[in-house]
Amino acid sequence: MVDFKKLPSAGTALAFIPGTGEDLCLGMENGSVAVLDRTLQVVTAFQHSRQPISSIKFSPNRKLLAVGSKDTNIYLYSVPAENGTPAYSRLGVCRGHAAPITHLDFSFDSRFIQSNDESYKLMFWNKWGDLQTHGMNGKITNQTKWATITCTLGWECAGMWAGRY
Repeated sequence: MVDFKKLPSAGTALAFIPGTGEDLCLGMENGSVAVLDRTLQVVTAFQHSRQPISSIKFSPNRKLLAVGSKDTNIYLYSVPAENGTPAYSRLGVCRGHAAPITHLDFSFDSRFIQSNDESYKLMFWNKWGDLQTHGMNGKITNQTKWATITCTLGWECAGMWAGRY
């Protein structure tokens, strides 16, 4: 261990801004999110859930932050630009899961999010929190490229889960 920071609640999910290693984003047991710089100073903190944060992911273009919660919602935030935008601001909420969120992935173009929950549901969202249907207007299909593949349910692992799709 090189350094540590005592925070008001235990950490439950963690993410770095991709490609930079800057801004460590920590989801906590009390439902809050803290953003720390590389010296572990809290840059900002915010809370929209009262349940533990279960998954956190930055978009590949570094403009969005998705925060999955045990309250079954995914909270979407704009990430401050380097030009000094003051804070993370909430853009939308993905509502539709019936169980706590387990995994999140952004598409390569940062337009879409795929998510899994504890009831083995796979859902797709746009960056405003609107539910997207498979193949809707050709937007999300099995050809959609994902920046990460942490979801345990999805096109990439459909053969593992016979009968779930």
